[in-house]
Amino acid sequence: SDSSRMYFRADFERAMKVTAERTALKRLPELDEVASVVALLCTPEARYVTAQIIMVDGGLTLASPLAE
Repeated sequence: SDSSRMYFRADFERAMKVTAERTALKRLPELDEVASVVALLCTPEARYVTAQIIMVDGGLTLASPLAE
């Protein structure tokens, strides 16, 4: 994202590579993968979903904080 580019500046490409390597899926998300979760939550079928944190991170939160 633009904010990621601003934050990481010259290290942006390296940061994206390291992030992708740390996910369980070993890649960054496609836009439609994130958008489909948002779209689902906007449907009547999701009306009972409340106060949830839905991680769309390819398993990044499963990684050990000590992983190198």
